[in-house]
Amino acid sequence: MSETLLQNHHGHRPQIVYDVAMGGPLTSMDLAAETGVLLTATDYGQLMLIAADGEPIHSDLRFDGTESVAFSDSGQYAAIVRNGSQLSFLSPRLKSLWSAKITGAITALAIAPHGSHVAIGTDACRIHVVDADRRELCKVETGRPVDFIEFLQTKAAFVAAAEFGNMYSFDVHGKELWHEKMLNNAGDLSVSPDGNRILLAAFNHGVQLFDKRGHHLGSFRLDGIPSRAAMSANKKRIGVLTLEHRIIWLNLDGNVIWAADLSLDPPEHICAGPFGDRIFVATASGRVLHLAW
Repeated sequence: MSETLLQNHHGHRPQIVYDVAMGGPLTSMDLAAETGVLLTATDYGQLMLIAADGEPIHSDLRFDGTESVAFSDSGQYAAIVRNGSQLSFLSPRLKSLWSAKITGAITALAIAPHGSHVAIGTDACRIHVVDADRRELCKVETGRPVDFIEFLQTKAAFVAAAEFGNMYSFDVHGKELWHEKMLNNAGDLSVSPDGNRILLAAFNHGVQLFDKRGHHLGSFRLDGIPSRAAMSANKKRIGVLTLEHRIIWLNLDGNVIWAADLSLDPPEHICAGPFGDRIFVATASGRVLHLAW
């Protein structure tokens, strides 16, 4: 089945490491970069941990209403958002360690590399940071609700972005490190571990590239309208999904290594492996593919 799905392609074709059918569309997924384990959430309430070889590690069907997941790079902890406003912090075996009901709607979610902190954005134009023991460390105001948050690995800080608003960086105690005006509508945010490179999938404006202070460096003009983007931790490769149902795999110079049309089963979510040699893609029907070069 995978061979049929990827038949309309050009460039250096990847190996299909696994093709797992989840039984329904995914609402979210995230990769533990250090272990290669993928955390997936489906629209029928299943959370599943999938090993690097495609074998299920753990599955739980009791998480109905899960809208987004964030998995620590170490694979030690995860955070999820359910039913718009419920935040839960999970153990490595998907047991809820604590939950909190948030006033308003949660618009963005992120977890620190080792699970030490969780950040959420809300429709009240605030970002809250809590530690693993549920203590709130800070609350910061933003001009617009943020849609994306990504923690850095090299320091206790994160980058956040709001559509047609600002792109920010704060430390976990709420100190603003920088902010820049952002005029693009964005479908995704990807940040390198050191924060030196920041990507936005900006639809008609292509994939936008920024430096560690949020200064614009240029854009990647691709064949299609980018809706999702994921950068490898070593900053050598970028995976892009487009509204025309294409996957594009390119380097930071903008050279396309491989591209494929997945109109038969459109791709909806993407994660990039840390070494720039693989991507994980979820399709509209609920298939999860691990592709490696």
